[in-house]
Amino acid sequence: RESDKRCYLKYKRGGAIGATVASGHNSMNMQCDNTEVTNLGCMREGFNFPGADLRNLIVADEEECVRHCRDTEACVALTFRESDKRCYLKSERGGSIGPTVALGHNSMNMHCDNSGVENLGCLKKGFNFPGADLRNLVVADEEECVKHCRDTDACTALTFRESDQRCYLKSKRGGKAGPMLLAGHNSMNMQCNYDALKHQDCLREGFNFPGSDVRNLIVADEEECIEHCSDTDRCVSFTFRVSDYQCFMKSRRGGASGPASQVGYNSMNMDCDNSAVDLSCTREDENFPGHDIKSLVLEDLEACVRTCRDVENCLSVTFSKIQKLCTLKSKKFGWQEERSTANVRSTNLICEQ
Repeated sequence: RESDKRCYLKYKRGGAIGATVASGHNSMNMQCDNTEVTNLGCMREGFNFPGADLRNLIVADEEECVRHCRDTEACVALTFRESDKRCYLKSERGGSIGPTVALGHNSMNMHCDNSGVENLGCLKKGFNFPGADLRNLVVADEEECVKHCRDTDACTALTFRESDQRCYLKSKRGGKAGPMLLAGHNSMNMQCNYDALKHQDCLREGFNFPGSDVRNLIVADEEECIEHCSDTDRCVSFTFRVSDYQCFMKSRRGGASGPASQVGYNSMNMDCDNSAVDLSCTREDENFPGHDIKSLVLEDLEACVRTCRDVENCLSVTFSKIQKLCTLKSKKFGWQEERSTANVRSTNLICEQ
């Protein structure tokens, strides 16, 4: 500060929220970029990035606005208003919830992807991803919709409505609760991965995973059900009902409280453990009391352990040899908690000798 020659040391580039015009004050970062501005190809003319403002100030042009953003630690985007040459520095790519059409506003992210759109293989035609909307705007086609999603920090998915060419940017993969059939709507996640299609050895035929439903819809087969689950943020398992091809997507492994034997139902977790069962820690004629999740009839202790693996909070099991009854438990037991019971076998899921 020139008036009293006072020096203010700063721990953030550009101060707390960027530069402001102040006569008699001179400021600098210890390291700066004074090179030519070469990223104006990221500028989106006729678009505003509303919200996420750090600071606004009047500048000569877009180039000066970029330089101020360079000088500000948290600045990753900007909007330049032509009418009064006001520069808005932004802390989020695309502003708080993405671009909006605004005549006389030009906006950009400091880093952008202007490459060709190559992920339209993720597009699901005839499906809507309802909910989890950030922003909607009219665009030329799905490609432009993808480009706006690229420009928006929180955007991970989108829906394009053909009737009015409206693009809905989404903050969750699959929208709020997964895809639903809807003619004239095409939806996609920005990244899609159908590796689980290769792992149908996780499928449990003749078992239902009741409860914890996210969404249900009619599909061609289990493979399509896997694909929709892969596309949905909260989906970690599903049940396929053979009679009407209904796919029930689930937010918990094994459903609400584990599998139930039921003809005509096939279920799977998106990840599973089919490795050999270690029974070396089995406690013969010992019961693990309480903390029951559910009970079901199974062939033996090994099948009981495999079922426990498929259930989200299952840590141990007790198996009755006479009744062939498997009881899944939500607690890991120590030897001092066991109760002596004839014809019962118990084990923790993780065996620690």
